[in-house]
Amino acid sequence: MNNEPLHTEEFVTLSNGHKLWVRQSISGEIPVLFIHGGPGGSSGMLHPVEEQLRKQGYQTIAYHQLGSIHSDNPDEPGQWTVEDFTNHLEQVCDALNLKKFYIFAYSWGVVLSLEYAIRHPKRLNG
Repeated sequence: MNNEPLHTEEFVTLSNGHKLWVRQSISGEIPVLFIHGGPGGSSGMLHPVEEQLRKQGYQTIAYHQLGSIHSDNPDEPGQWTVEDFTNHLEQVCDALNLKKFYIFAYSWGVVLSLEYAIRHPKRLNG
């Protein structure tokens, strides 16, 4: 039995000082960024999809948005706009050096992925 980890976990610090939790698979050549629903949700329900894609050679990346389980949860009313969350997503992509990738999203995550696609269409494969 192989006991090597399948993922790494880290925090990305946003320009506002808050931290977002990120999990990346160690292997895989084609990055897929998972964006969960919410706000306040988590990527937990996406684990089965991540596992299948990882087995097929994709690098899976999940992050928890501000106010979600492993990330900071500030009590700052001005931090909860679509623009803010889209900027956070952009900062995560920049911190992880994601140049060209796919997005897998559901619910609220679809809103963020569409906003991101409008701003950065050349970074997305789909």
